[in-house]
Amino acid sequence: MTAMSDFDQLLESVLDERGPHGSAPEAIVEAALAVARDSGQRRTTVGALDRRAWPPRRLTAADPTTARLVRVGLVALLVIALVAAAMVVGSRLLRKTNSFPASWASTGPMTEARTCFTATLLQNGRVLVTGGRVATGKPDSATAEIYDPETGVWTPTASMHQGRCFGTATLLRDGTVLAVGGDPGGETWDPRTGAWTETSPLIVPRGQHVAVRLKSGKVLVAGGTPTDPPQQFSEVYDPATRGWRTTGVMRHWRASPAAVLLPDGKVFVVGGFGEPGRPNDTAETYDPVTERWADSGAMSEPRADVHTATLLRDGRVLVAGGPAGLAELYDPLTGQWSVTGTMLVGDGGHTATLLPDGRVMVAGGIDTTGTAVATTQLYDPRAGTWTAATAMHDAREEGQAVTLTDGRILVTGGANTTGALTATELFSIEGD
Repeated sequence: MTAMSDFDQLLESVLDERGPHGSAPEAIVEAALAVARDSGQRRTTVGALDRRAWPPRRLTAADPTTARLVRVGLVALLVIALVAAAMVVGSRLLRKTNSFPASWASTGPMTEARTCFTATLLQNGRVLVTGGRVATGKPDSATAEIYDPETGVWTPTASMHQGRCFGTATLLRDGTVLAVGGDPGGETWDPRTGAWTETSPLIVPRGQHVAVRLKSGKVLVAGGTPTDPPQQFSEVYDPATRGWRTTGVMRHWRASPAAVLLPDGKVFVVGGFGEPGRPNDTAETYDPVTERWADSGAMSEPRADVHTATLLRDGRVLVAGGPAGLAELYDPLTGQWSVTGTMLVGDGGHTATLLPDGRVMVAGGIDTTGTAVATTQLYDPRAGTWTAATAMHDAREEGQAVTLTDGRILVTGGANTTGALTATELFSIEGD
């Protein structure tokens, strides 16, 4: 049934005054069903073509209105089946693309070795790196540099007013970047001028905190040190006033927790060092409307400093890393935790990045002996399993990962047995 004349003959038979009969309607049904079967559709997709479902005929093919309506209806049904087939083919192609192996490629090194630093994707597609430390006991760095994905080259930019280690850098709506940590004052970097401008002082100086841009454009800063025990109250930065104000008090003390912005606009914070300096297993959620924190259950084991939290496509949060590489899932809709697959290698200190296909790529970190590794692991939330991918060129812990606008993932810096690193690598899925 490929030629239009064949279709017209079959249609005339359907419109015959005696109603559907003979082999023509059955041929239409079987042809449509064949398409439906190939596209994974149910028989009901073309059930309307079945002769047994037709009422007794009262109109004939001589009626042009009837002929036109039936022709349109039959063509529409066949188009639906063909579109469904195309969708199935596209899905298979996507799955094929996702099955391509991952690869790493070295790119230009940073101008300075860095660990405990920040990396932020800018609105123009470049990456801003700030602060860090070369080695334990050395002063915190105030330098900053920019990576250009088109050239693979790093270029220094203006230094911050204050050295920062274990700080945060948050992209604001206007394209500027807010740096916080290691000093009472925050500061913002303007990509148009390359200059830093100080904000008003934070209410309390912080490091090892989390910073999350809210849907309002303001920035929530929570937890951290240097106070002992860590801070419980949080504060919010308003870009319009360049000022800070206090907001809700956290339910638990936290230093070096992990945090993500949930789809409903709330902020989920998990783990961290509590009292007295011990990792805790708790989680809590901040509501920017009520400015209150609420408990979000507890993990199966405590985590601090070395774990990550990644928002999945279905709204759940993957928390990975810890004493035995255990991974857990938190569902904000139910408030429930569930244990998922154990990581193949690693105890924490890794980067975790959501891939376009919904999987999570975990790179580097430390193993159970505390040694930095170069391993790459992919977590599939549908299967709840981890699989190994091609390893990085350099082992590293406490590196930074940024997803570039072209889909590649930039992983840079960190440290291993040789010390802090300048080495930078690009991760991609072959065939993308």
